[in-house]
Amino acid sequence: MITSASNKSIKNVQALLSKAKERKKQGVFVVEGPKMSFEAPYDWVSAVYMSESFFNDDRFKEEKKRFLDKTEIVSMSDTQTPQGVLAIVKMPHYEIDELFKGDKTELLVLESIQDPGNLGTMVRTGEGAGVSGIIMNRTTVDIFNPKTVRSTMGSLYRVPFYITDGLPETIEYAKSKGVSLYAAHLKGKCSYDRPDYTGACGFMIGNEGNGLSDEIADMADTYIRIPMELWSRLMPQYQPLCSCMSAIVREDFWENNMRIWFKIYTDTHLMRDITIENDSDDTRTHKIFKALEDACLAFDLGKPIWLDSNVSDFKRHGKTRFTKDNFVEDI
Repeated sequence: MITSASNKSIKNVQALLSKAKERKKQGVFVVEGPKMSFEAPYDWVSAVYMSESFFNDDRFKEEKKRFLDKTEIVSMSDTQTPQGVLAIVKMPHYEIDELFKGDKTELLVLESIQDPGNLGTMVRTGEGAGVSGIIMNRTTVDIFNPKTVRSTMGSLYRVPFYITDGLPETIEYAKSKGVSLYAAHLKGKCSYDRPDYTGACGFMIGNEGNGLSDEIADMADTYIRIPMELWSRLMPQYQPLCSCMSAIVREDFWENNMRIWFKIYTDTHLMRDITIENDSDDTRTHKIFKALEDACLAFDLGKPIWLDSNVSDFKRHGKTRFTKDNFVEDI
């Protein structure tokens, strides 16, 4: 049992959390909380640290048993170990060819993304849309940064990625594999929802402040544009990713993986056969928000936080026919 914050193991965890150089040297990174710790592949986990109170808690019994031989108990206050559990995980390594799946190849190509949370969200969103892999250059923020790791919500364990020293050369290699590359760009004349994405394809996303460099943008097969009314609804750093990923979902991934969202919202019917058109405002709003919460939980996104403006908008438009498209736009 570890009883001191000055313990060698605890100091090592702190170094791994704060220093990318130390993570790279040891070839490991830190994940925090029960979700990230217990979702990690067993063979990837080097050690698990649990607070005494978390270890004695009745929750996660099977998960604790699975990692018992790698677990150390930390007898410190919950304020020092707020999530109760963390794990040291070996960094996965992928070869570039592992990202290619023939006609099913769907890549994200990232250039110099700087915000850790943005990168993590791209990994998570990419998994949701069914990407086969992510290519990024060395000037992109460390994918094992604690904020990035948290933002992936476990997708880091499942989405192959390749960090390249030469992004232009890697892009040329992807093109030689038959991958068509698209870049959201001011020069784009083709709307993002017009191309046929059913073959091998990739989307190029640039730095939050500067976008894609001219060198990388010029390597795209097609420049695409995103309508202004759509751009204004999205956070700037997610605009190209969300729009392009939604196009992939409609083209290829929709039928198998995203159907749950609209299985419960079809024309005037909610949850298959429960009509919402004639319900009171409060009943209708409750049904809609309950179904959305179920969908969020199904995708392991957690319980959504509703604002008063969400509720008032739904009540004001309570008689609206919630078809697939206008429902998503309203959300």
